[in-house]
Amino acid sequence: MPKEKMTREEAYIVIAFFFFFGIILVSLGYLWGLILVFVSVFLLLNIPKYRDMFVEILQALYSTAKGVRRELRRTRPIEYNQAISSSVADTNLARIVDILKNCPLPTKFRHDPENDAETWMSAQLVHEFPDHKRQQFYPQYHQRFDIEIGDIGVEVKLPQGSRDLATLRGQMQIYLKRFKYVIALILNYYHINPELLDDFKKDMENYDGRVIVIERQLR
Repeated sequence: MPKEKMTREEAYIVIAFFFFFGIILVSLGYLWGLILVFVSVFLLLNIPKYRDMFVEILQALYSTAKGVRRELRRTRPIEYNQAISSSVADTNLARIVDILKNCPLPTKFRHDPENDAETWMSAQLVHEFPDHKRQQFYPQYHQRFDIEIGDIGVEVKLPQGSRDLATLRGQMQIYLKRFKYVIALILNYYHINPELLDDFKKDMENYDGRVIVIERQLR
């Protein structure tokens, strides 16, 4: 990009690139990405006055940004891809939680209560999330996940006592290795001690908002 060929429009495009790339870096935890944001704003406000002076700065920053982007893709592919898709996961999470909290529940289950409950919940989600998966087995985790929607996993549980809740605690740890967010949907079908459920909820608060516990009572 020769100095004499850079037009004001081209400068605006490059500045916009720096600004949004700086935002991405900040979202990935690189606070020095703020420098790109501040430089972009400064240059944007002073294009007419300092055009000739910062053309070379733009060229240097552009080369540096390209190198950093390649390094991010090479050394942190999982984190990089998660950052791009995180807004989608956050949007889906709110809608899934709303559906699971407010959808109608059957008064009783006929055969295998936990499997029947999972089937019922899958039916409530299928209209908005037709591509959701059920009982997908992952050998690396030695686990089947009840319901998964992108980066969100849902475990449906009808606990009968403290042993089932202990099992659910272990399942949450495995889920968190696979998903960004995990929803523990507890249907208190067997009317267990509320204190046991309260203790479970407090334990899940230690996961920095990645585990959402929904408790519903069947009549």
